[in-house]
Amino acid sequence: MITLNRSYIWFAVIFWDNCSDDETSYIAQSFDSRMKYFRSDLYTTLGEARNEAVSRAEGEYIAFLDCDDIWEREKLQLQVTFMDEHNDVGLLLTNFKIMNMLSNKTISSNNPSTDMELGYSNFLCDYKYCLSTSMIRKSALEKLSMWFDSHLQYVEEYDFFARIAYHWNVYYLSSVTTTYRVHKNMNSIKLSG
Repeated sequence: MITLNRSYIWFAVIFWDNCSDDETSYIAQSFDSRMKYFRSDLYTTLGEARNEAVSRAEGEYIAFLDCDDIWEREKLQLQVTFMDEHNDVGLLLTNFKIMNMLSNKTISSNNPSTDMELGYSNFLCDYKYCLSTSMIRKSALEKLSMWFDSHLQYVEEYDFFARIAYHWNVYYLSSVTTTYRVHKNMNSIKLSG
C-alpha cells in the first residue's frame, strides 16, 4: 500500500497491473503524475511482472513495494540518504515488522537490531529479508545477465538478491521501514495450505 505522502518526494511509482479484474486501473490513475500505470495484456509470473516494471524505471535507485505491504513514511528518505553516501552499496535492505492478518497480530521480524554489512553467504545460509524493504542501485543491474528469474516461483527475490550480492556490497539497516502483511491470499500461504 502506498500513499504519495512521503518525506522524500522525488520518486515515481511504476505500477504494474498483472491483469487484475477489479478497480485497480481506476485507483492507480487517480494519483498524481508520479504514478506510472502499466497493465499487462497477459497474466505473467511474478518474476516477469517485476522485470517489466524495472525495465520502465528511470531513476538511479529502485525500490519495491508489493501491493499487500506498507512502507513507513521515512523509508525512501532514509535509504536514498544512505545510498548517496555509500556508492559501493548495490543493495540496501532494512528491518520490517510482520502484520498477521489471520491472527490480527503484529510482531517484530527476527532480524538483527544492529546495522551491518551483508555478504554473499548471508543470502546462501540465512535468508530472512523482505523484498519490500529493498533499495537497489540501478547500475547494480548492469552486471546481471537477467534480473528476476521468471522460471522461479516464491524465491525469485532470493535469487535476485544473491546475484547482486555476488558483485556488490550489500548493507542492512536495523530501522523498521516496512510492514509485511501475511494473509490468506498470499502465494506462499496458498502453497503451504
